[in-house]
Amino acid sequence: MATTFKQSAPGQPTAINDPNSFGMGYEYSRTGNPTRGAFERGVAAAENSKYCITFSSGSAATSAVIHMLSHGQNVLCVDDVYGGTQRYFRKIVSPSMGINVDFIDFGDLNLMERTIEEKEDKTKLLWLETPTNPTLKITDVRAVSELAHRHECLLAVDNTFCSPYFQSPLELGADIVFIALRNISMDIQMLSWVLFVSMMRNYTRN
Repeated sequence: MATTFKQSAPGQPTAINDPNSFGMGYEYSRTGNPTRGAFERGVAAAENSKYCITFSSGSAATSAVIHMLSHGQNVLCVDDVYGGTQRYFRKIVSPSMGINVDFIDFGDLNLMERTIEEKEDKTKLLWLETPTNPTLKITDVRAVSELAHRHECLLAVDNTFCSPYFQSPLELGADIVFIALRNISMDIQMLSWVLFVSMMRNYTRN
């Protein structure tokens, strides 16, 4: 359970073949270490995910995904998203980063399609929460994932309410999945979040 590791040379990752490093090895303890890697790999198994990244909070996980986008691009977000996420999108992402966010009903696939087309291919990310917090609105993840990929968009799903026990969005076509660890540990004081991705290119971008 050590968090230290030996490097063969300065700046050279070690233990690239360690499965807990997801093929990246260990170079700097803050970006990855054997203890954290073992935890991430174990949690990834619960979500049937190839890759997993842990964060100290939901805000950190959300920010990491948003930073995959560029100025001028667009996010399509479910209209009943968690209040903290909505405020972050409205008060920080849109005005400070120049990334537009449209909040719409994800139960209306035709509306989603029209909104994406109106943005002239600027939409790069669909942000879904199902069930939503707090009204428990349900969305068809597979249908939304098919729409997202048809327009070459990423689909991120907040799976906190269901947890991997009841729902596996990656298996339904999602590209990125979040969960709050408190819903797995049943410890309300635990603030850490984990982010799951199914493809290496999305893992390395975070």
